[in-house]
Formats: sequence, C-alpha cells, structure tokens
Amino acid sequence: MASIAVALPLTVLLPGLLAGCGDDTVDPGASTSSTTPETTPVTTPDSTSPTSPTSVDGRTFLSTGSDGFELVEGTVIRIEFRDDAFSANAGCNTLAGGYRVDGDTLRMDGALAMTEMACDEALMDQDTRFADLLMASPTVALDGDALVLTAADASIAFLDREVADPDRPIEGTTWTLTTIIDGDSASSIPMDATSTLTFINGADGAGGTAAVATGCNTGSAPATIGEGTITFGPLALTKMACQQPLMDLESSALSVLAGDVTFEIEAGSLTITSSSGAAGLQYVALDD
Repeated sequence: MASIAVALPLTVLLPGLLAGCGDDTVDPGASTSSTTPETTPVTTPDSTSPTSPTSVDGRTFLSTGSDGFELVEGTVIRIEFRDDAFSANAGCNTLAGGYRVDGDTLRMDGALAMTEMACDEALMDQDTRFADLLMASPTVALDGDALVLTAADASIAFLDREVADPDRPIEGTTWTLTTIIDGDSASSIPMDATSTLTFINGADGAGGTAAVATGCNTGSAPATIGEGTITFGPLALTKMACQQPLMDLESSALSVLAGDVTFEIEAGSLTITSSSGAAGLQYVALDD
C-alpha cells in the first residue's frame, strides 16, 4: 500500500506577510485575485443579536456564500476555533495560528502558519486570498449558527458545521473504507478494492450486527454500539483466497474490527480506533 502523510509541516509566516505556496510574499492589504466577485448575497447577522462573537470558541463552520471573494467552484472554506487556536482550510493548504475576538473584530495573534502542499494554482491563490482576509482583522458577526467575516472589500458567510453537514448515523449507513492508520502513519487502500461496514440494530446498547466486506471476504459479527464505543463479537467470514494486496487489506481491517473499540463520526466520516489506540480505520459514508 502506498503511504501517505497524515500531517503536513507548517511553514510559519511572518506577521503581516503571507506566503502562498510559492516564493512570493503578499501584502495582507492587497488582493491577489483578479476574478469577478462572487454574486451570492451575504446577509450579515444583526449586530444587536444577543449571541456574543466569543461563542465561536469550540465550533467549526463551513462557508455558504460570499461577496467580493469568489470561491473556486466546488470548494468550501472550513474554519475551526478551539480554545485560543484557529485553523482553516480553503481548498488546498491548512492555515493555523492563535486568535482572539476583540469586540466584533477577529484578530490573528502573531504569525499564521501554512502547510506546503502543492495544488492547482487557483486553489493556492484562494489560500492566499483567504489568509489576506484573516490578517486584515475582519469583523465577525455571529447569530446562532450563522457567521459572517467581513473585511474592507469582501465578506464570507459560514454556517455551523453540525447544521451545514450533520453527522451521519452510524446505524443504517454503508461506510466505505478509505484509509488504514498504523501508529502515526496512514495508507490508502488498493485502488481496485472495496471494503465496507454496515451496522444494523445495534444502537442504544442493544445487540446488533455488523455486516463486513473486507475487500476479499464477506461476513458478519455481533456488534453492540455504545456512546463512542463498539463491542464486536466473533466475526464469521467466507474463506476465499485473494491476491496478496487484498489479503493484506483484510488483515488490517480484521485487526481493528475486534473486541472493544472506539469510534468518532464527523459529518460523513467514521474513524474506528482499536482498543490499544495503535491502529485505526477511516471510512466515508457511501452516499457522500
């Protein structure tokens, strides 16, 4: 299996200077885009709303529209606030740094950092344009689940991730395996392989069944789903012999889908972690 990095190094950018994915520095007050502004209207929440901007802490938002900031088609900007840490992804690289909210102004604390993944030029340009907006200390308006960031000539509307892209139910969803985690590394599954997992009647502590396709064999196991936990019983599988990459995939899946494990769902992504914490499987909802 081809290994892929689970995290990319962050390049620290000097305060007030933002580097794109190339060598050019960018004046945070200047826009690098010559494209026509997005025409989707942005409605700024009422500034008299009782919801305080500081309540963005602990929340994740997804972009839903913009004025003066044209989004690359098919992309969504994701921003996350955790304690004093801010992170964002605008379609290519990840931005990270400290933040604070002063009244109705979002301020980055010191330097921003950016991963160094190479993408299409339009996506890298979008990274830089969004970083510019952040470093320009935009105003922040929050009304319930709706958030708007507004700089001098652009505004972007966001919606709370849990509303914009709700968590899929673990039961009844067909989950398709995409990534195998081994310690600090991760690997993709063979391109011609399909490995799925479906839980039936296993919620709220009731005994249920997990239907498993490993990429080679198929079968099922008793499964009891708790609050963030799954207990797998003995797995009954067919006994076909497959090519070695598929047998290796099956072995990796079976090493995790056994005994007591933990799981986490975010939107259409399911991560199952072995009881030791050393191995894991990442799935996506089949209909996503």
